Amino acid sequence: MGLAGTGLGITWFLLLTENLQPPQMDSAQDMESAPKWFLWTAIAIFLLIIPLCFLMLRDALRPIRLLKQAIGRVTNGQISHTIDPPVRDEFRELYDYFNAMTSALVETLRRAENANPLTGLPGNRSIRAEIEKRLDETGHPFAALYADLDNFKTFNDTYGLEAGDRAIKLAADLLKELLQQHGNLNDDFLGHEGGDDFVVVTTPERAIPLLPAICSEFDRRIRSLYSPGDLERGYIVAADRQGQMREYPLMTISVAVSTNAHRPLLSYAEVTLIWTQVKRKVKQMSAEAKKSTFLVDRRTGRVGTAADRTVFPQKTEVTTEPESPNHSSGAPLTPPQRASHSIS
Repeated sequence: MGLAGTGLGITWFLLLTENLQPPQMDSAQDMESAPKWFLWTAIAIFLLIIPLCFLMLRDALRPIRLLKQAIGRVTNGQISHTIDPPVRDEFRELYDYFNAMTSALVETLRRAENANPLTGLPGNRSIRAEIEKRLDETGHPFAALYADLDNFKTFNDTYGLEAGDRAIKLAADLLKELLQQHGNLNDDFLGHEGGDDFVVVTTPERAIPLLPAICSEFDRRIRSLYSPGDLERGYIVAADRQGQMREYPLMTISVAVSTNAHRPLLSYAEVTLIWTQVKRKVKQMSAEAKKSTFLVDRRTGRVGTAADRTVFPQKTEVTTEPESPNHSSGAPLTPPQRASHSIS
């Protein structure tokens, strides 16, 4: 019996007691029998109240009992445990909140187990799961950004591992901060592929302001990790693998973008194939420009076809307009409105 049944019992009890009228006391004998009547009436009322109170207490304690059992199971490691509420339970909304909490706990634990120890960001498995989830959401375009630091190894070898870790943390914090400023609140994803590689998953319209912000901010902030002499020269002098001294530019960030805004993407393998193709080109562009650059895949053919394997034309189409200092070029997801590189 639920609270509704208890309510019906109370209603019945009130109707019953309402019909109990004390006897008319017209004589001395009636006066003598009145105490007995009141006594039996009190006993009857008391006997009715006890089961009604029991039913009410049982109904009130049932959700607490279910929640206590569920919390005990979660505490003992069964974090995916959920409550299957009765069909007509008045506390169903409370159970739904608990089930949503355990689902979020499972997802948080999954990401924590796969997190990068340096940045705390989700790792490879979480990145793949996020992109596959976006691929399953038909009718919802997404943009998957692959960000790779250029000349990181030379910096790491010259300045040391601790400085290299600071560079990785700088990139992670920058991406997190800019994603909060330009991205979709609580809907975007930031992962650490490993080493100096990061993945951002957002929507195409949010990627438009995000991409140039990443490039310009990285070029500005990364300078804080270099010595005054290297900053003045604009490069590091270090030995290559053959032991020959060479000049290496300051670190930049190259961002390759794979998106289903221009053509369908059917698998994680297709997304990573586009990353590989675009990254090769965008890193070349960053080296030539000596500043951070982004490049968006805007091809429309099916991924993996013969035409698609002809990765890029010899001459990349460029539309130029005056740029502000340290503003990086790239390919927007909509028709070009500023300096841009398009992949045809």
